Amino acid sequence: MGARRHPRRRRRAASVPGWRAQPCPADGAVRAAMQRIHVSREHRGACHLAAVRLCGLSTRTAMVINLGVEQATHYGRQEPHPVAAALIPRRQRAEQLTDELHPDPWNRCR
Repeated sequence: MGARRHPRRRRRAASVPGWRAQPCPADGAVRAAMQRIHVSREHRGACHLAAVRLCGLSTRTAMVINLGVEQATHYGRQEPHPVAAALIPRRQRAEQLTDELHPDPWNRCR
């Protein structure tokens, strides 16, 4: 019998273009800036997810460490449990990795 995929995992089709593949609007500086902001935001989110997983945390655990059980529930996490204090340095390392993978573009503007 073939391997069965986890029902919650979806593979993104390679033919679906992301924000980076979208042409930058030529009809206004504001629209072009907003498109670039979206690309940057999406890239940072992807970098953060990779950093969290590289540090050995699940997204649920990272969210509970960052926001607490009550807020994690508010954002739709089912039955989040408090996490061990020993995992907090992993979350902090994930933040550092995120910053290394996606440097803050606003610091360049100062």
